[in-house]
Amino acid sequence: MFTEGRETSIYVAYGLTTVALAYAFYTHYKLKKLGKINPFIRKGEQKVSDSFITEELGDRISLCRCWRSATFPLCDGAHKHYNREFNDNTGPVVIKRKMHPKDQENRNNQLTNKKKK
Repeated sequence: MFTEGRETSIYVAYGLTTVALAYAFYTHYKLKKLGKINPFIRKGEQKVSDSFITEELGDRISLCRCWRSATFPLCDGAHKHYNREFNDNTGPVVIKRKMHPKDQENRNNQLTNKKKK
């Protein structure tokens, strides 16, 4: 026979497992039912993506807005699959480093020299 403490722990484990499975099914079907993450923001655009310019980061960083990235909060492109599946237009927030005029001029010169070769 089970002791009273052991029976309680079995019931607790069974209850937690049941709750976890119920929550997993609920969230899966809720997402399928709700569909789009972006129900009304700039729906006329093929993909909603914003850019910002800053001087304090690397050259560029993309932040996830679809909540499906395996590297969240960084974007890994998971929105592409999501957008195809749900016919949505969610895209990342792209933050770019602001270049000083001299740096921009040097970069333009390098690109021009590459094209000439």
